[in-house]
Amino acid sequence: MSKIKVLPPLLVNQIAAGECIERPASIVKELVENSIDAGATSIEVAVEEAGTRLIRITDNGCGMTKDDLPLAITSHATSKLQSVDDLLKIKTLGFRGEALASVASVADVSIASCSSDETTGYKIRSFGGEVREIEPVAVNCGTIIEVHDLFFNIPARRKFLKKNATEMGHITDTLIKLALSYNKAAFKLTNNGKTVFDVPEMPTLKERIEQLLTIGECEMLEISYERNGIEVQAYLAPPEINRPNSKQQYVYINGRCIKDRIVIRALADAYSDYLPMRRHAVAVLFLEMHPEDVDVNVHPTKAEVRYRDSSGIYSAVYHATLEGLRKGDLTPSIPIFSDNNDYTPFTTQAQKTYEPTVNTSNTQNYMPTTSFPTSTINETTSNYNEVSQVQVPVFDNISEERYSTTKTNNSSTQTTSQSTNNLFNEEEKNLPLRWFQIHDSYIIIETLRGIEIIDQHALHERIIYSKLKKQVAQKNVQSQLLLFPVTVRLTATEMATFNQSQQHLQELGMEMEVVRDDVVIRALPQLLSDIHAGDLLRDILEEFERKNKVNISDIIDPLIEMMSCKAAIKAGDNLTPEEVVSLIQRRQDADNPFHCPHGRPTTLKITLKELEKHFKRT
Repeated sequence: MSKIKVLPPLLVNQIAAGECIERPASIVKELVENSIDAGATSIEVAVEEAGTRLIRITDNGCGMTKDDLPLAITSHATSKLQSVDDLLKIKTLGFRGEALASVASVADVSIASCSSDETTGYKIRSFGGEVREIEPVAVNCGTIIEVHDLFFNIPARRKFLKKNATEMGHITDTLIKLALSYNKAAFKLTNNGKTVFDVPEMPTLKERIEQLLTIGECEMLEISYERNGIEVQAYLAPPEINRPNSKQQYVYINGRCIKDRIVIRALADAYSDYLPMRRHAVAVLFLEMHPEDVDVNVHPTKAEVRYRDSSGIYSAVYHATLEGLRKGDLTPSIPIFSDNNDYTPFTTQAQKTYEPTVNTSNTQNYMPTTSFPTSTINETTSNYNEVSQVQVPVFDNISEERYSTTKTNNSSTQTTSQSTNNLFNEEEKNLPLRWFQIHDSYIIIETLRGIEIIDQHALHERIIYSKLKKQVAQKNVQSQLLLFPVTVRLTATEMATFNQSQQHLQELGMEMEVVRDDVVIRALPQLLSDIHAGDLLRDILEEFERKNKVNISDIIDPLIEMMSCKAAIKAGDNLTPEEVVSLIQRRQDADNPFHCPHGRPTTLKITLKELEKHFKRT
């Protein structure tokens, strides 16, 4: 007698249910995907007790005929595949024909449906795999599926379900993922009769994404990108909107929401210069590619895929994200203060004692100016290249003529060098630069739409970092001989690390030699000429030892970040007018002028609209 038995159909379906029906959210996913494939424009999901007692999906899709209903709950019966070739060109969300059959084997399921070309609807019921007779029913065009008492016939599976709050969280997250990618339908979710969310149909994906993701008043950055046959449509929240985890990063391949480490890694790498450590971006990415280049049939719940060209996917996502970030205005806006009535602004001792001196005899037209040579910061705080003399006004009262977009023949405007203009806005290129330094740490500049506050250390750090990183990449780091060579006595451990890394240190523009038991530093990168050479060497050697690597390419970013931070002007440094203007000028030379290498913002902005709101002028 043979030991191998053919399993009965009900047991086969229950085994399949164990693979694709993990929890109530799995049923919601499978059934709502079918509604989307049916062309529904209104999808309602009603659950009771987080789906363990009832899941009802109501849609207005194309519906099913009387003959379709018994096939819908038959294992591996589908309208979406006809041959093996179709398996390589899948364009629908559901396609296996397992979902309804699996659900019907572990729950009490009823399906009522009416197709668009019929006037009468029909209903079928499957009680734990036992199919009842089809009967006519009054129902609108579309389908209503009810799933009662999930896992009633497999009590062991029910024990693995979490608390209702947890299961409801999974259902909500599942429906949000589907709603994000399908803006042409309205979605509604209720639990025990209470509405969880109700979103109408939206004209564009961007509006749907902003509708569902909590990003406040910020606007998503939208970018379309194509590379090697891979189309990327990216919707990116500004870096100021970030999260402690990656839960608000959504990835769609040909319309299917998936979990993909390659795409998430590319997104994280592109955002690395824009976010603080251990913070994650908010982003929604839609990738379109030829169906034959991606295998969606490698996971029971279709949550993962396999690519033909993984490196191409990474490259497309990385460059699309980077292009979107570089094109956007990433200067964060800051709220002035809360609308709470008990707000009391604090006053520091410095604010109490500081009293600016003004010419009270003519305050209306007062415009103090200082005559000095504008310059270009040489990534230090002491060396300048003199150029033409200009009048640079200090931040104060201005006339309304300044806001005219028409060029005038005003002599003061003509004498203002374009290099002193705000280079981040075309409308402001012909406006004189007006600024003020506060607490020897921050620079306030006036813009056409409000003011910007610059962190002088963070901005200078980014400028140095961008320049030095570019020189290292091009193997063209410009060195500067020290007037007095610096002799450094290293420990035995430090000397061992130095001997291993000396060649790589030369690639960073450091010229050194060993004299007996000491290291003599003769030159440093020109960008770091004001830094203490001995401290710099020890910090670099510590970084090499901590990483346990001697290849400069492995730790290039941390090294350049550290060197830039040490060389940049510090909070508390009182800058001369030349230094302030030069720092503002050099913003355009930074690859990412909005964030320092550690991801902190370099600039914050307050718009006139915000000021007027809080001063109750609107």
